Amino acid sequence: MIQLEKWETIISHGDLTIQNLHWENKFEAIELKVQIKNIKTDIIYSVICEYISGFRILDEEGLSEVWTHPDYSLEKMGHTIKIKDNLWSKESPLSFFHASNDGWSYLITTDNECLEIISEKIPIIKNISSLSNVKTH
Repeated sequence: MIQLEKWETIISHGDLTIQNLHWENKFEAIELKVQIKNIKTDIIYSVICEYISGFRILDEEGLSEVWTHPDYSLEKMGHTIKIKDNLWSKESPLSFFHASNDGWSYLITTDNECLEIISEKIPIIKNISSLSNVKTH
């Protein structure tokens, strides 16, 4: 059965959207960079993860196994969740075997899309909004 665990981050709560995603093959290590915006605050966040073995981005309906899980609620889990033994891990066992954190993957959800990342390392999430971009009146 699928397992969920809260993954508390600076983007766990808010009205989020994924603005762009870029991956690059660097000497046999894939690096993933994602830009996420909090729509209500206009804060931009960078998600960087090195040495991933896989990622997928899909609309929110693609993860119905998460949304229907008895332990899941947005209020309880937030937008960032660790997930284990989901359908993707059964469809692609080698990806999870080679570079996961003991079978766990990292899930970032928004109102429109979900990003799941398989990596040995926890993705790094930083606020990259510059104070110089703040408008004053």
